[in-house]
This record gives sequence, structure tokens and C-alpha cells, in this order.
Amino acid sequence: MVDITVRSFSGASIELPAVALSAAIGDIKARVWEQWGIPAREQRLVLGTAIAANTQRVEGVLSDAGLSGAASVEFWLVRGPAFNFNTRLAHPRARLDPECAELSHGGQSEYQAAFLSDILSPQETYMVPFKLYDRRTHGRLPCAQMFIGVAPDANRNWSNLKGAYVNHRGFYVDAFCESGWLDYPRCRPWRVRSMIFSRAAQEDSLAALAAPAFDWSGNGEPGGGLEWMSGGGALAPPEEDRPWSFAMEVDMPSSRLKFWTSCGELVDTLHIPELAEEPVRVCATVGYPGQRVVIADAT
Repeated sequence: MVDITVRSFSGASIELPAVALSAAIGDIKARVWEQWGIPAREQRLVLGTAIAANTQRVEGVLSDAGLSGAASVEFWLVRGPAFNFNTRLAHPRARLDPECAELSHGGQSEYQAAFLSDILSPQETYMVPFKLYDRRTHGRLPCAQMFIGVAPDANRNWSNLKGAYVNHRGFYVDAFCESGWLDYPRCRPWRVRSMIFSRAAQEDSLAALAAPAFDWSGNGEPGGGLEWMSGGGALAPPEEDRPWSFAMEVDMPSSRLKFWTSCGELVDTLHIPELAEEPVRVCATVGYPGQRVVIADAT
């Protein structure tokens, strides 16, 4: 047994005494849902620097964190948005797969965008882990014309969805009173290129288990997905199936977007003063066939 405290960044906490080591993280999320009303699919429980997956057992999470035998531990609750993959909120030729939490290009030579979440609360902070895949049939640099970020809910031009994005070149903002690529000192685009979209960054993310893709369409434990290992006797994925992984933090109260490597290192922070002034959603754009965006539960 272990006593668990779940804390939020607002200062609230939940005490869960005498939790069985065999209990699943999904069971803890269910109790948080009962007390705080936050759906399990929007919860990220963080211990140390790792986000615990729904199907993990408490004992395994403590072991991974070097806390086996601890009498009490504290998890931090980071809220993720309620994801949706509604074809009415996407380019008509884009392909949406709720079971894999995936947006993929429909095969035509055009930008294809989609909203991937409900409207974000202006009082909340959200963390969204992404995996980007690119078969590179376009002959350009990896992840060319892929844009991940947020956009005003009022926008509905799925071939040119104006918003605030990270891209392999850096940061592009054409909404929120901005009009193009941002540069130093506003941001540091070279860190995006080296820490997210370089081959070295990709290999770093493959050094650990890749996060499985889940079905976020309901409460409770999301459906499975495939996990790859780059070593330890398991086969590494083929080149075209190796993702570029990162997490986007949307801090609505402070009007900031933060981008993190899959290893938990801060890449850069983008301040957008107008972010909380109108309803916004998480979104993505893919520009070429063979490109897809997956929302993943980082482990």
C-alpha cells in the first residue's frame, strides 16, 4: 500500500490513502474524476518527470521513478484538452482516425487542417504530446509543411487555418494579431530545429519506449496502440515509421505556448498576448501525402 497525494497547479490536492500497489493509474484517474469532475481522458498524472500511462500499475510507476517502497508519493495533475476528431471540423479530404487519435493527409497536393480538441478553457493549462510521421514522398526536408499549434475557433478555412504553430523551421503565427514567421529575440527557432526536428532528436526519442496512440473518445482507459523499442532485443521501426516527438503546453492564463522535447527539456516559450481573448482549439495542418499527426500519451 502507498498513500498518494494528487496536486494541481492551482494549489488544490486530493488525498488517496492506502492505495494498492496493484492499482492501475486509470483507477486513480477515476477517483480524481469523482472528486474534481475532470474526465480521465483530460488527466496527465506526473511523477518526477514521467507521465504515467493509464494501464501502468502503481508499483511499476514507483519503480520507474526510483521510489519502490515509499510510504507516500505526490503526483502532479496536468490537464490535457478533451480531444476530438470530428470530420465537420477538418478539411473534407483529410483523414481522421479517432481510434488512433490521428490526422493524416488525404492524398491531394494541398494543405489539410483540422481541429483536434474541444475549446480550451481560459483558466486551464494543457499538455499535449505529439508524434509526427512523414514518409517523405515530397522530396523535401522531414515534416515540411506540417504545422502544430492552436487556432481561433472562429476560423474555418481548412486549406489555410490561421493560428500559432510550431514547424520544422521554427514558429509561424498568422492569427492573434501576428502575420508570419517569428525570430529572435521573440523566440529561438534554431532550438526547434535542433531539439525536435533533427535526426539526433529523433534518435533520442527512440532510445526509450515510444508512446502508444490511444482512443481519446471516451472516459476511462483509452484503447491501445503499438509500442516500439530501439534496443533491448526489440526491432526498431523502419525509417518511414520513426516519429518526431514533442509536447506542447498551452498555458491559457499566462497566454503562453511552451514546447518540450520527449525527454522533458524545454525547447522554447512563445508569448501570445491575445491567446485567451477568444475561444481557441488545438489544431494541426499536414501539407503532403504520407504525413500524419498523432496525439500520444507520453510514458
